[in-house]
Amino acid sequence: MGGFHGRDVDSIVEDLYKAAVQMLKTKIREKNKDAVKQKARQVVLRALCGDSNMKEDFEPYLDDGALLDQEVTLDVPQKPPQGKGEMGQEDIQSFMSQLQAGLQKSKPTKMKVSEALKVQEEIEMDKLLDTEMVAAQALKATEEDGIVVLDEIDKICQPSDYTGRKYGVSGEGVQQDLLPLVEGTTVTTKSGVSIKTDHILFIASGAFSAVKPSDMIAELQGRLPLRVELQALIAKQDFYRILTEPKTNLIYQNMELLRTEDVTLEFEDEAIRVMAEMAYQANATVQNIGARRLITVIEKILEEIGFNAPDMSGEKVVITAAMVREQVESMLKTQDLSKFII
Repeated sequence: MGGFHGRDVDSIVEDLYKAAVQMLKTKIREKNKDAVKQKARQVVLRALCGDSNMKEDFEPYLDDGALLDQEVTLDVPQKPPQGKGEMGQEDIQSFMSQLQAGLQKSKPTKMKVSEALKVQEEIEMDKLLDTEMVAAQALKATEEDGIVVLDEIDKICQPSDYTGRKYGVSGEGVQQDLLPLVEGTTVTTKSGVSIKTDHILFIASGAFSAVKPSDMIAELQGRLPLRVELQALIAKQDFYRILTEPKTNLIYQNMELLRTEDVTLEFEDEAIRVMAEMAYQANATVQNIGARRLITVIEKILEEIGFNAPDMSGEKVVITAAMVREQVESMLKTQDLSKFII
């Protein structure tokens, strides 16, 4: 949430709407990709042989790839000019009026069949992505199913007993700006879409190590009625579960990362348990940074392997408990002695 200091918090809702639009477009593309591909083939075949009955004769050659280097001419619609920034409401209205008036021009373009198939697929897909339909469905999804996570909200809170200038007034200003969104208001985006936030779910989260939830302004506290306190990671088993239970856990991510270099990476179960133990000990003796410590441990273990991975193509690397201890034990020796200074 600290990233919105000095920014218009309405952009949170606008970003949510853009994500809904992109999600709907992705669903439409996935649902219609086979039909669009077939239709694009028919258009390219018609461009190759005209309106004659020879299309069926050309199809086997197109399937075999024999025609991919042949040149063909397609009518490609010219897209509106796009600047470096976002199109304003006036620009969009102007372009939409041109479309409605039938002024969108097509330009005959000569290209190879291999490229023409891709271009025509995009043209056919654009026809399915009805702008008004997508906008209406995205608006409904945003207003009725939208979820906004206000992470690190404690960074914009000021301790009630603090008299210095470290926190300033900007944090409270951001809270005041957030209040209408959480209470329920209408946000108008740059593209002219009006979005009601009455039924959007807002979830605020933070460590609250230096401040308390009660240090938020009273109005915002009242709009966040449900409070949940998470338990700290107090056992080695907690770290082991984080490394094994999530589908895309840290171990899986690093295995897939090295797979890009054609290196097969495996972790013994005992090695994973030692990693969890090392992370737990490092948090207890150096600094408690929670589950982030696991990232540090894995990076330390794979530091040399990752550096040499381009020269290890085709090899298999098995991480053992002994390797983990050898690489990570040095981390435990660097203790924070400042807490012993009087």
